[in-house]
Amino acid sequence: MDDSNKKVVTRFAPSPTGFIHVGNLRTGLYAWLLARKYNGTFILRIEDTDKKREVLGSIEHIKKAMLWIGMNWDEGPDVGGPHAPYLQSERLELYKSYAQTLINSGFAYADSSSAEEIDTWKKNAESEKKPFLFREHRPENPPMWDGTLPLRFKVKELKRYSWTDAVRGELSAGEEALDDFILIKSDGFPTYNFAHIVDDIEMGVTHVMRGQEFI
Repeated sequence: MDDSNKKVVTRFAPSPTGFIHVGNLRTGLYAWLLARKYNGTFILRIEDTDKKREVLGSIEHIKKAMLWIGMNWDEGPDVGGPHAPYLQSERLELYKSYAQTLINSGFAYADSSSAEEIDTWKKNAESEKKPFLFREHRPENPPMWDGTLPLRFKVKELKRYSWTDAVRGELSAGEEALDDFILIKSDGFPTYNFAHIVDDIEMGVTHVMRGQEFI
């Protein structure tokens, strides 16, 4: 932590795809402790955009488990706050607004590729012993996005990006990790990669606690 005057804002954003386990609570606890140490704000956000995998009753289970160990939240479900609503399924218009901004600036496009086409591209890449990258099959003239097709991010600049992780130090990733990932699925719901970035920006999150696999 530096000694800047910026208020610390952390969040715990579980998905209601099953009952919460110790690993989830451990991650949330780190975020909660950091916010409490620096008199900051701890936000509970429910990332319920995967409706096919959502388990009935798991949101209530998450909240009860957190309160049972004393992990209360300053903003979130049942508490409210300036950034409500705190269920991602109730924030779809916000994501669409951000998506349209990306489209207008040339950083997103509609993907009309069929599942069969994508499967063929993947198999070809595998046979050539190289990673599958959708950006290598990016359409030259994509259709206008009307919400019924997946929307993809358009990687414009292939270069190495560097950042500082508070735990692991200086990290970087090159063009091999950059691809045209999906922002919004054909069902109208955003992907994790898109929604959590939008929400972290909107909610003023300053520190994110996640497992190493999400770096």
